[in-house]
Amino acid sequence: MAIPPSYSPRRGGLFAAWIAACLLLAWMTGALAAPAVTLVLSEDAPLYAAVARALRAELEADRRGWQLRVRTWREYRSAEEHADLVVPVGLRALQSVLAERDNTPVWALLVPRASFEQLAGKASARGRPVSALYLDQPLSRHMRMLKAALPRARQVGVLLGPESSVRPEALRAAAESSQLKIVSARVDAIEDLVPALTSLRNEIDALLLVPDPLVVGRGGLHALLLHTYQLTLPVAAYSAQLLEAGATLALFATPEQIGAEAGARLREARGGNGVVVPAPEHPQSYQVAVNRNVAVSLELRIPAGETLRLRMERGTEP
Repeated sequence: MAIPPSYSPRRGGLFAAWIAACLLLAWMTGALAAPAVTLVLSEDAPLYAAVARALRAELEADRRGWQLRVRTWREYRSAEEHADLVVPVGLRALQSVLAERDNTPVWALLVPRASFEQLAGKASARGRPVSALYLDQPLSRHMRMLKAALPRARQVGVLLGPESSVRPEALRAAAESSQLKIVSARVDAIEDLVPALTSLRNEIDALLLVPDPLVVGRGGLHALLLHTYQLTLPVAAYSAQLLEAGATLALFATPEQIGAEAGARLREARGGNGVVVPAPEHPQSYQVAVNRNVAVSLELRIPAGETLRLRMERGTEP
């Protein structure tokens, strides 16, 4: 077959090279524009790995592209990362990241609100942007769970230690929004837990556990939960671990939920000039779980967790 007189092998080769260069430049531009996020884990453990997997899956679904690196807190060195955003997962990772002399924005995951506010204050004072997607659920959501599970409950007991992360006025306001009343007792030592609970028994319909190192610490938790069982008192908690330990029901977000929500929030926060650090906030994701063995032993007819969740979202009672 004859070659058209206008065809030039040299010209065709130059054109192909030009196309390849344009494609390479476009790819490099996209790669350079992709925000660099460093995930710093508190431990190389299944809990933190589950958060990382869910977050990675969410970012990989974004066609705009992201650069995601995962480190443990022992491996992390801010000078070596050149990240646009650092995401510590867990309290140990947050402490390690904030100890570095760096101004890279920080967005923490799996950190209780009280612990975050205590640590973030110093970093913010130095001008470093620090925010978080809290580990704990809002108190108002806990109250809605109690109302959905125990519609006859009117008064809720809370034990507060000297280092409690929850303010009594915040508890009262959250309870009032669900037509509940808080009855609290102060405890200053592990030995006070059982007597304090006994003193509240005739005044309360349920006990709400809140993050408190004295109340839910290993030293007194077992005895406290055993005593609630003896008093036939239902207990609402804030973690799967407390549910397994003997609480009646619990409200929490799973690691997978936290990771997926974090990834979705990062995608929403991405703009033309990089990532805007999301504001501190409680997670929107959550699930309700019921310890069926404890509920049956207390002769409580509590619906399944998903049914309770639907009641909470609809604001309905049985």
